[in-house]
Amino acid sequence: MPFRMGRFIIRRILLTVPVLLGVATLVFALIHLVPGDPAEAMLGETASAADLNDLRARLGLDQPLLVQYRHFLTGLVQGDLGTSFRYGTPVTGEILQRMGPTMTLAFVAMAFAVSIAVPLGVIGALFRGTWIDHTAMTISLAGIAMPNFWLGPVLAIIFAVGLGWLPVSGAGTWRHIVLPAVTLGAALAAMTARMTRASLAEELRELYVRAARAR
Repeated sequence: MPFRMGRFIIRRILLTVPVLLGVATLVFALIHLVPGDPAEAMLGETASAADLNDLRARLGLDQPLLVQYRHFLTGLVQGDLGTSFRYGTPVTGEILQRMGPTMTLAFVAMAFAVSIAVPLGVIGALFRGTWIDHTAMTISLAGIAMPNFWLGPVLAIIFAVGLGWLPVSGAGTWRHIVLPAVTLGAALAAMTARMTRASLAEELRELYVRAARAR
């Protein structure tokens, strides 16, 4: 059994290699398909042709695509993601700088989703077929129907611009993370609530639950 499990894990790890290679190739292709000149975006439209050519040479943009692709893959393996065309700084540093706030936002959004989804799912399963169940599932359906790109501005208009309770943007305090967390967690809470209701309702119909109630 351990041997079979080890083979399964190794096979799964090996299958991720072509997937990662495909994703890296797609990212490289999208970067070069985007219209515009990265050197001109970094130096500005008023930069001279000599400065633009010098920057293209330093970034390797004057080399053939296959050479650029090879350097791109080599850098990925070594953990070097290159230089940001927008900020002119290492991409790895930019990612690390934003990883902390991103993880915090993801954790808070997940906590919000679970705190809403589990009670709604449990209530819907316990009172299945009643008006309580219909109300809980209607709330969850509304959460699924509202896309994030629409819900975020609406929440900002109501609670930030209209009522002034929360800031529109920024970071540093818990008040800055409320609106983004609710925006990201609403759809997840809705889907999790329906999954919780379905799973719990199925378990409540099992024989061991009926036996426990009979006792």
